[in-house]
Amino acid sequence: MNWVPAKPPSPPVSSPSLSAELDPDAATGCLATSPPPTAPRYLLSPAQRAALQDALRHSDSMRTTPKPAERVGHTLAALNCYACHSRDGWGGPGASRSDFFQTLSDYDLGDEGRLPPHLSGVGHKLRPEWLGEVLTNAGAVRPYMGVRMPQFGTVNVGPLTAGLRDADARPGSLDPAPPGDVKAGAELVGVGGYACIQCHRFGPHPSLGISVMDLTRMTQRLHWDWFRRYLENPGLLRAGTRMPAFWPEGQASVTHILEGDTARQIASIWAYLSLAAEAPPPPGLLENLPQATDRPTVDYE
Repeated sequence: MNWVPAKPPSPPVSSPSLSAELDPDAATGCLATSPPPTAPRYLLSPAQRAALQDALRHSDSMRTTPKPAERVGHTLAALNCYACHSRDGWGGPGASRSDFFQTLSDYDLGDEGRLPPHLSGVGHKLRPEWLGEVLTNAGAVRPYMGVRMPQFGTVNVGPLTAGLRDADARPGSLDPAPPGDVKAGAELVGVGGYACIQCHRFGPHPSLGISVMDLTRMTQRLHWDWFRRYLENPGLLRAGTRMPAFWPEGQASVTHILEGDTARQIASIWAYLSLAAEAPPPPGLLENLPQATDRPTVDYE
């Protein structure tokens, strides 16, 4: 048997350096509006082409250690989280895909009830334990929303919990809530107060109306500082929300409980909701619940 020497390997293909030789504004090449036949055609959108050109113009920054916000942005882009979520003005369902997102409720919840929530400041909003539950264990609190987030595995998204926390940290954001009056908190949540139960379900009990997110899980999910800021001005943290502003310009609209003191009222609501599943139903909930046959229902299983 004659021995035939193996064919020598082809020399490795060399490519120009990203940082030194590529011209982001060249009229030819893969970033051109109409690439020539000798260049790859990636079918880039104008936004994608502009982002790549901007990255090449600032290629020196690629040599530095990325900041937490940059690491988070890279992960969200790599996993295409921006297809459903927006963060700091980027991403979210475009006009061509928005109609695919539907609500399972018979009530009109608007875009807030069918589109995934934005991720701007989410590391300041959600506790790390709940972020981890959402990212790696399919945690969800919006059963009326038809779309569900895919699971990418702890290896791929586990670091996002710490990354979002670091990227969205605010001074004092981890300070504990001040003491609150649990009884007053129950009154404020109930029918005689701000009637939160008109829209929010309470543990196993549906709301008096549309039954959106469960109040008994709020303090398990949210940081106190975000909760306080959101109640003071819902539209500031979620533009277009249907959550009413009960404390416009810091002034309580219910003045007969805790003398209308905004800070004490919000702290007391938090104290009451901190009882979670052990919290007794607020005044007016069980007494005013209509029969199930009289109202549209949502499957919460």
